Amino acid sequence: MGGLVPLIYGLPLFPWRHSTGLVHWYRIKDIPGMKAWLVCSSITYAVVALPLSYAARLPDLSVMITALWLLIFIGSNSHMFDVRDVESDSQKGVATLPQLVGNRATRIILTGFNSLTILLLVWGHVNALQVPELAITLPNTLLTLLYIWTLTPKTPRQVYNIWIDGILFLPALMTGTFFS
Repeated sequence: MGGLVPLIYGLPLFPWRHSTGLVHWYRIKDIPGMKAWLVCSSITYAVVALPLSYAARLPDLSVMITALWLLIFIGSNSHMFDVRDVESDSQKGVATLPQLVGNRATRIILTGFNSLTILLLVWGHVNALQVPELAITLPNTLLTLLYIWTLTPKTPRQVYNIWIDGILFLPALMTGTFFS
């Protein structure tokens, strides 16, 4: 079922008749505020659900908590690029989360989601679930929260590219360093 989102992401599915009488077909990615969530959902699906299906394994609570952490980790990345591009997105009529609720509310929402995932991961460890190590997830989430509250639309693009894109490599680097 989750594989349907990547499949139908760009397909015109929803007809809408304008006041001019013309019908325009909208795609899922045209739903206001959905584009970044769809992107991070597709990435999370590829990283979690595809390997599980190839291994003929069903998701369990450990998988769901891990997938949620990845979704929020990657989603924070996607939405912060939308914070950077809020002015150009506005000019192009792209309705992103920062465009809909503002940069401050976006930061609060992302902080709440990141905090929730850390609580779930701690709960998972306390209950002996197979969730990612806190030695990996906690520093990555703290660095994510740091860029959520530090980066602005005026921050140079180079800083965005290195910090936000670079953080996606950090869990693998830390795992290889500390757990090999």
